[in-house]
Amino acid sequence: MTSNVQIIFGNGALMAEVPSGSVNLILTSPPYYPDSLENILSNGIEAKLNADTLSEEIARFAISLRSVFAECERVLAPDGIFIIQTRDVRLGERLISVEATHRSLIEATGLILYTKHLWKPRHITIQRRRQLLLSREKGMPRTFDPEVFLVFKRASFKHGGQPNEIDFSLLEADIASTPKGKVTSPHHHQAPIPMLQSLIRCWSKPGDVVLDPFCGGGTTLLVANQLGRNSIGYEINLETYELAKKNLGLDA
Repeated sequence: MTSNVQIIFGNGALMAEVPSGSVNLILTSPPYYPDSLENILSNGIEAKLNADTLSEEIARFAISLRSVFAECERVLAPDGIFIIQTRDVRLGERLISVEATHRSLIEATGLILYTKHLWKPRHITIQRRRQLLLSREKGMPRTFDPEVFLVFKRASFKHGGQPNEIDFSLLEADIASTPKGKVTSPHHHQAPIPMLQSLIRCWSKPGDVVLDPFCGGGTTLLVANQLGRNSIGYEINLETYELAKKNLGLDA
């Protein structure tokens, strides 16, 4: 079966190219915080920084995604599934709630939370290893801030795909742990390919339409296309959009 992939440079809050009720699966990872905080958070929180101010900025940014989630509900088929990868954000010793905000915004569209899957990378980063060592030096328990895949659906509608035994084993685990997988030009917030594969097989069928309104480096579109699904993505950042085109072989 031939599948199509399309990436659009634009805002996921205005998906005029996508008809209402035409998408079988939305699978995406919204940004957890604005680009302006990227360097601050990646380098760790210093005492001189105002954690309260940063926390408020993260909360405001999460709420600003409301219009994208509303547009997702519009394009989602009656028996469609909406899955987001999200997590709370750690600011030093403080854990800022982002997952709950994303959940409440999506539930406000009328969708219900069906289940969630916890995921952690099989290999930890240098930054994460540094954080763990610092916690041990302070005599504090290890912090565990997993990525979370929230699965939403419409009430009363049932929909399934074609998962295999590997998918069942991964998605039924208390905490799934996999490598991220590799693409040609990885995005620094790339979603884990094994999880994407299992979720796409579990919640869609070949020929279905998979949408990613925050497509980043295009990993979700690539995996969906490889599994015989038609995929559509939106990316608002021009540099990231060009990166996704390269990963999808659309840069010629």
